[in-house]
Amino acid sequence: MSSATQTLLGLYQIGKARNKNFFDKLTFPDGIDHDLAVANILHEAGDCEVLYNDLDLMANACELFSAKWRHTFEKWLAVMNIDYEPLENYNRLEHWSDSESTSESTSTSTSDATSNSATTDNDISAFNESTLQNDTSAATTAETAGHALNQSKHDRLNYFDHEGRVHGNIGVTTTQAMYLEEWELSKLNLYHEIYVLFGRELLIPFSY
Repeated sequence: MSSATQTLLGLYQIGKARNKNFFDKLTFPDGIDHDLAVANILHEAGDCEVLYNDLDLMANACELFSAKWRHTFEKWLAVMNIDYEPLENYNRLEHWSDSESTSESTSTSTSDATSNSATTDNDISAFNESTLQNDTSAATTAETAGHALNQSKHDRLNYFDHEGRVHGNIGVTTTQAMYLEEWELSKLNLYHEIYVLFGRELLIPFSY
């Protein structure tokens, strides 16, 4: 007696009709497109038999799958987002700082002096004389002196931060070999790898 089988695409269509899409339980870290991942799984393995032909069991299995592989997905994303030059095998970043001190002073001196003198005569006349004669004489001298000294000083301390980068191919690997390695690396596809993991755990028979 043979048991009934159900394909992934068939079970998915049944779930959509009943508003019980088990792929809603399939979650990914930010940076992975959920709809694209699901569409690729259906495209690659829609005609494969599911491990669980019950909608609730399949939903639980998708939730477990997401939790189990979440850390792996995060690591894949981190590797994919590394910024590097594919034909370089040496990269060093440097950071250093220095300072510059300057001091400036100015001094201004001004002085002035003034002198004023005056003489005062006091004339009188005798009782029976019409001619005035000098009685007393007073001389007054006034001197004024001024001096001003203006000084100013400015100190300046400047800090400078520098960054530098040394990079390139130091010769331990040929450019051609690095090119071939980059070529192979570029063949890796995140959504294909998700499909492979999903198929190995939730589809039967599955071989890749």
